[in-house]
Amino acid sequence: MLGFGAVLAREGVTYLGDLFIRPDHLGRGLGKALLSSLFAGADPRALTARGC
Repeated sequence: MLGFGAVLAREGVTYLGDLFIRPDHLGRGLGKALLSSLFAGADPRALTARGC
């Protein structure tokens, strides 16, 4: 497995829950492809960020 992502739909808005890419595969477009797939057909959508 190279990456993982999950979304949550709540009250008509799709939120990104998680997005992880193996560190040795960063910068190769995997995150972009996962986001595109996860949010396909979702409108509106939301992203939030928090520090680790």
